[in-house]
Amino acid sequence: ASSSAYASVGYLKGTYAKSEVSVRLIASKSKVAPLQKVSIPRLELLGAMLSVRLADKVMASLEVKSEHIFYWSDSMTVLWWLSRHSRGLKTFVANRVAKIQRRTALLNWNYVPSKLNPADLATRGILALDLKEDKLWWESPAFLTKGSEAWPRNAVKEAREGIKEVTKTKKFVQLDVYHLTQSPSNELVNWRLNPDPFPSWARLKRVSAWVHRFTGHSLA
Repeated sequence: ASSSAYASVGYLKGTYAKSEVSVRLIASKSKVAPLQKVSIPRLELLGAMLSVRLADKVMASLEVKSEHIFYWSDSMTVLWWLSRHSRGLKTFVANRVAKIQRRTALLNWNYVPSKLNPADLATRGILALDLKEDKLWWESPAFLTKGSEAWPRNAVKEAREGIKEVTKTKKFVQLDVYHLTQSPSNELVNWRLNPDPFPSWARLKRVSAWVHRFTGHSLA
């Protein structure tokens, strides 16, 4: 992804007699970035979601099994998000991460260095004459012609941008216990807190609200 667009490029790898391997471009898709400003990591996540949709179409057309599909991203942030539980992420990221996790296996996601990522050509732009001769675009990164042992290491680390999308853990507020003044009938219907220990009216209102929340009684 870039600030202007996000894209996905798909390749078909074939192994023939005498162990000959061929990798060729089979499909690509790009989209203009939303008019509303979106961070680059989130745009990268949209690119990952686009890759899933593109792969689904390829699998349906060529009857390729999902376990033979591999996904690549040059965003450590996206790969880190995908390795986490979606419920711990902010809404925008969580919704898309959940969709990707339901439709793909984490083991099929891999890291590709930016300089070897052909999708960058679609997001940053390239002249048609240059694209015609660009082997990275038409034939994929060279490591795809080799076994998985030659693939780039998929060492996902916690990225600063990724941590920003993690929801804050809810904290419980510790309340002091105060004496409740009860009505003669001993029913907590028209109850109130004893105001003497409170240093201010604001403090009394705040604690009263919390007590009301936990007991469910009216403040009237």
